Amino acid sequence: GDACPTELRDDDIFEQNQYPSMLPTGSKSQLFNFCPSSTPSSSSQEHSPKLFVTTTDNVLSKAFTDAGAELGLANHNFNPARYTIRNGIRWSSYHEYLRPAFGRANLHVLTNSVVQRVIFDEAKRAVGVALADSADGTAIVINALREVILSAGAFQTPQLLKLSGVGPAAELKRHNVPLVHDAPQLGQNLFDHLNLPLYVSINTTASVTLNKIANLHSIYNYLKHGTGVFSST
Repeated sequence: GDACPTELRDDDIFEQNQYPSMLPTGSKSQLFNFCPSSTPSSSSQEHSPKLFVTTTDNVLSKAFTDAGAELGLANHNFNPARYTIRNGIRWSSYHEYLRPAFGRANLHVLTNSVVQRVIFDEAKRAVGVALADSADGTAIVINALREVILSAGAFQTPQLLKLSGVGPAAELKRHNVPLVHDAPQLGQNLFDHLNLPLYVSINTTASVTLNKIANLHSIYNYLKHGTGVFSST
């Protein structure tokens, strides 16, 4: 079939300002599927997409997005929720990247291990990590041949950098952490992602109800075809 009209690829993502920070500069081979369906189009499969970003496609979503235009709020961001779903299942970087790589000889996953700090050389280049086995506290140092990727979330990423000597110099000095690089803004400007649920009564059965969940037809559609109410969130 034809490609979804809301499908963006390569330079289109940058030109339309769609998540430009998610792609590395100079390497824009990723494809994001914004089709309102959990099943990728034939065009998506041809280009081997990695993340399937789907939108909800129902009466409530359309009513919500239309409300902005009806109220004259065209400049405000009225959008349906987006999910990373493929064939009715939440699709993550684990499914696309990690799980297929389990058989590789160069992949080693350490469980029950806590990273203590990133190791830097005299040129302030990350050359390894120091960690401890949480079971017995055994200290382990892993040296990197090429690079160190620090991906510990919004809270622990700056925490680990500070423990490694990267951060506000005055703060590191108070905690007797040897300074590697003074970065005054590290760990600053954290904003919470507020979520305000809104409950309203409507004159239709478009919403998810207990009857739809506790329904053999819904269960069959999900298990057999990966569709229906169970595949939408």
